[in-house]
Parts: sequence; C-alpha cells; structure tokens
Amino acid sequence: MYTTGIITGSPWQRRETPFRRTSTAYPKEGHEKMKRDTTRRAIIAGLAAGPAAALPAIAGAAPDADPILSALKEVEFLERAFNRASSKLAQMESDAEDRLGHSRPTELIVWRDYFIGGHEIELRRQALLAARGLDPAKIEQEYIDAKKRERAAIHLGRQWDERAGVADLVSSVSDLRERLMDSKRRLASTKPTTAKGAAALIRFLYRELRDEATRSHMRIFKNLASALEQWEARA
Repeated sequence: MYTTGIITGSPWQRRETPFRRTSTAYPKEGHEKMKRDTTRRAIIAGLAAGPAAALPAIAGAAPDADPILSALKEVEFLERAFNRASSKLAQMESDAEDRLGHSRPTELIVWRDYFIGGHEIELRRQALLAARGLDPAKIEQEYIDAKKRERAAIHLGRQWDERAGVADLVSSVSDLRERLMDSKRRLASTKPTTAKGAAALIRFLYRELRDEATRSHMRIFKNLASALEQWEARA
C-alpha cells in the first residue's frame, strides 16, 4: 500500500503546474502541459502550413475579416477572466488556510515515487505494464488502489472547499479553464488570412513561449511579426 501523507494544493493550481518528482524518479510532465504544448505546436504548424506566398494577394482584404483576430480576442478575453478568478481564489484560499488552520488537501497521490493525478495515473499504469520484470497482476492491483486513493483525495479537497467557502469559485475557475483550453484549440485550427492576422498570431506565440524558447527564437518571432506588420502597412 502506498500512502501520500498530507499534501496540499488547489486543484486549479495542480492543473496549471507540471508535476514534480518526489524522490529520485522522474515523472512524466503534467497532462495539461502536454496539452498546452500540443496546442502551441498545432498553432505553429498551422501558421507554417498557411500559404505564405498567398499573403500579399490577400493583404488588401479587410483585416477585421481575418478569423484569427477574433479567435485571438476570445483567447485573450478568457485568459484575463481566468487570471482574475484564479487570483481571487488564491487570496480566498489563503484567508481560509489561516482561518481553518491548514491548507487544502491536494488531489494528487504518490504511486511508486510519482506525484500524479487524473490522466497521469492511467499513463503510469500503461508504462508499468509495459516495463520488463514487473508482475502485471501486482501493477493492476496497485492501479486500483491508486484510483481509490485519488477518489478519496478529491473528496477531501471538495470538503475543504465547502468549509472554506470557495466551492462555487473553484467551479467557476475550472469552467473558465476549460473554456480557455477550448478557445486555444480553436485558435490552433484557425489559419490567418492577412499579414496583420499572421503578425498577431506570431506575437501571441511570442508571449506564450517567452519563458521557454531561446533568445534567438524569440528574436525571430519579433522580427517576423514586425516584417508582416510593415508588409500590411504598405499594402
């Protein structure tokens, strides 16, 4: 039987933070980070697949008609709403911790040195079953136990939310997060039809990747966006 002890943290914080290792084992990165990376790759692939050579021909089109601009506005609106709600929740939880005397129990569990939850538990099961030298029956029993402990952890977290008076806000933050992820998926499937739209998309990627890409990559993003904006201005 694997136990977690007392681990704290909000579910919205968990979903936005890559999972950290708890010992010498390195876990897979959080599922949400993988989804964000997939969305970013899809945006870059869509931009690269767009007919760049055709942009001069459509540069004279009404910029506001470019679907990428409305898609970007939706993402930016939802990002602001999500950040405001998340900040409010963080403050309310901090106040509740002082009042209740302890932090919110996390929804994560520990399984074989991996600090995981949600879909990562299934991914860990698959990895263990594929590993050599491990008893599949033992792994399956550990998986059943892990899911049981996760359900108990989720229940404890929700009880804390009720006592802290943040249950409704937690639900709102979760809803905003899902809407934001949906809007980013729509953005990833939308191609710019003007140089202005392409430049706006590149500047969005610049902000998204600022802490992850190399300095040279970021310079390329800035230069490309500036070139497209100048292109649009001359059209």
